[in-house]
Amino acid sequence: MGGLRIGPVLWLIPAVLGIRLRYKSNVTRDNALRREVGKMIRWLMVGVIALGLTSRVYAEHLIVLTDHSSVWAVSATRSGDSVTYKDKVSGKSVTVPGSTVDAIVPRAVRGQKYSPASVEAVIERLKELEKKHVAITKRLTAVRNEWSARLFVDPKLEKKIESVLTTFQSSQKDMTAYKQALFSIQMMQYKDAAGAFEAKVKATVRQLRDALLGVDLGAFEDRALASRFEKDAYKAFREEGRALLEKEMPEDIRTDITKMLDTARATILGQYVPYGMTLMKKSPGLNAYLYGRTMLFLMDAEIAETDADHALIKKEFETLKVALKKRIPGADFSYKNFVLAPNDIKSLKRTADFSSINEVENVTGLEHAYVVPKVVPRYLETKKTLSFPVTVIMERLFFEKWEYKSFVVLSKHGNPVMRLESIPGFALRSGRADVSLKFRLGGIPDGEALKDDDGNRHIFMGIAGRKVPVPGKPQTRFQPISLACKIPVGKPKSQDDGSE
Repeated sequence: MGGLRIGPVLWLIPAVLGIRLRYKSNVTRDNALRREVGKMIRWLMVGVIALGLTSRVYAEHLIVLTDHSSVWAVSATRSGDSVTYKDKVSGKSVTVPGSTVDAIVPRAVRGQKYSPASVEAVIERLKELEKKHVAITKRLTAVRNEWSARLFVDPKLEKKIESVLTTFQSSQKDMTAYKQALFSIQMMQYKDAAGAFEAKVKATVRQLRDALLGVDLGAFEDRALASRFEKDAYKAFREEGRALLEKEMPEDIRTDITKMLDTARATILGQYVPYGMTLMKKSPGLNAYLYGRTMLFLMDAEIAETDADHALIKKEFETLKVALKKRIPGADFSYKNFVLAPNDIKSLKRTADFSSINEVENVTGLEHAYVVPKVVPRYLETKKTLSFPVTVIMERLFFEKWEYKSFVVLSKHGNPVMRLESIPGFALRSGRADVSLKFRLGGIPDGEALKDDDGNRHIFMGIAGRKVPVPGKPQTRFQPISLACKIPVGKPKSQDDGSE
């Protein structure tokens, strides 16, 4: 009766699949159908596994041909009346008639999870193929053994994995011990064909790596992937990374750490390089331009490392300049990117030789400010007070609060020395200040004035600055932030000689 009940249903399967079966009796027919359907179900399960594997790059198949030969294939697909596979040896794609292919058997993938039923289905089908294709029994048996291993789990393996980590942590934690531990783990991973302890193995490898480095590299990577960085936080992160790279480690881990540092650096550059243009869009003008330049200088000096980084910043400098020209069409950048106004250009036509263009050895160095005289200084008498009207033009604006003084360079025992003088009413507006540099010349003996090669006396003057001292932090000293203006003292030597 059971055969009568399932008989009609069983007949549907070969009918749908196009299989024509003829038997002498209903009983023989139903028993035969059960066997055929059993085979079909096993092949369906094999097919499901095969479909799941063909999307994996390293999945392999054994193509069993009707002439009792076989081919190793990296991938295989059946389409209509043909089978296309990629030959593992030659790497070529081959298409053959489906009628020449008896079976496409997937190989087990290490670490891949399989249900016991699906594994058993593949094993049973391989046993059938071994009987049918005796010439390739050895190859088929090898594939079956790979699948059989998926059904075995060594209950002692977990403890063995844990012992590897314990042994390493009690060692010197050097590369020799690390390599030995990693080799032991890999051997256990090989024995775990069923992949029952795959997660345990991966976690142990991470713990071995972290113990070798003395840092949680996963947490370090999370920091590298932050969406934003404060400058000080980034510098601290970078120093930690550089210290890590000083340690002995496998090259793949070194590469990973380097990539983490690169990722973090790209993040902070992407965050701060457009700072000036962001300001220009919110409040266009000189202040936005100068603060933007300050940020770019900071990024270039303290953050950028590669040629690509510096090129990115250089391009942004030009972008800022173009934006300012659109905002202030008359802006002139003819002197070292200082933004000169038409009145500055007019003054410089008369006073350029007396502007801050002179370097003084062991005194000047930075050039954050440019001093443009409004008048041509006369030959100042040594008994008078100097009052030198100028325009101070900044090429950047500092984020911290700064204070400014003028510096005066004199001669002491033939060597240049610097004095500082206050600048009454000094206040920057859009990176500019109109002030008078003052100095009492009455206190300068003849021997304290500098002399040029012709014997003419002069002094140097310019702008000095420093960050405003913050309580509890080391104080900074005033330092020149401009080159020097050369101002003559007394009459030129030629005039002195002519008057005698």
